[in-house]
Amino acid sequence: MLYFRVLVINLLTNCQLVNIPSPEASGPGRTYGTTSIPARRSLGGPGRTNNGQTMSFLVANIPPVHCFVRKEFLYDFQKGHGEYEPCIWVSIKSLRSQAFRIEAYLPNYGALYDKLPLSAYVSRNTNLDSKKFLDLDVLQIWDCFSYDIAVIQKAFLRNLSCKFYAKDKQFYGGDYMFTVDNASPDLNVLDTSYSEWPEDHKSFNFIQLDNGQYAAQPNNRCIFMDAASNPKELKFPDFKVCTKKYVVETNPKWALGESTTVMYE
Repeated sequence: MLYFRVLVINLLTNCQLVNIPSPEASGPGRTYGTTSIPARRSLGGPGRTNNGQTMSFLVANIPPVHCFVRKEFLYDFQKGHGEYEPCIWVSIKSLRSQAFRIEAYLPNYGALYDKLPLSAYVSRNTNLDSKKFLDLDVLQIWDCFSYDIAVIQKAFLRNLSCKFYAKDKQFYGGDYMFTVDNASPDLNVLDTSYSEWPEDHKSFNFIQLDNGQYAAQPNNRCIFMDAASNPKELKFPDFKVCTKKYVVETNPKWALGESTTVMYE
């Protein structure tokens, strides 16, 4: 018993506190409430914070999207085919080298159901043609890069229509929702992923598609339409993949370690 008490005291002493948004906070320009919880780990370097907070590990909150889940996914494909159950998105899970998992709340049951991919969800339960549903590897072209994720709704893209170029060399249209990105925020943990390699890194733009499905596509597969700035005919983005890391403190001629002058030259 004494050992147990000492262990608890040590755990509480070594915990760091971070702030997370309160559940009721949402929308642009609103002030977030804060709740203190033990941090999983501290950040390992500069520029790795999201609004002053650590990145989410494994699971992150996402906007409460009201939609439907294909009921065959709820019964491990044993029944429920062609039926749709109302649900609300709650969180997203990022398992490295696997597809995203969306956790949803089922109001008719008061239950949570997780571990379902994007292909399990549709935005409506009418005017659907399941024979034309896109496969999961088309909806999400890349698996998750790491367990550390950040969720953001890009203000400029909010309410913009868009389209993505799929594996079948066809464009599929929809509306931008939010973006999930990966990183390796702790320099004390060996980074074995490609989440910070410029030529391999991908962010995931979530799109509500016109066919009723949802997609998560990288920037280099998406075209976003902004009527206020686009010309009538868009150019095709024939850009090359970025292969360089840009840093500004590697020039050996710029060394100030021996200077004590405030306005150094």
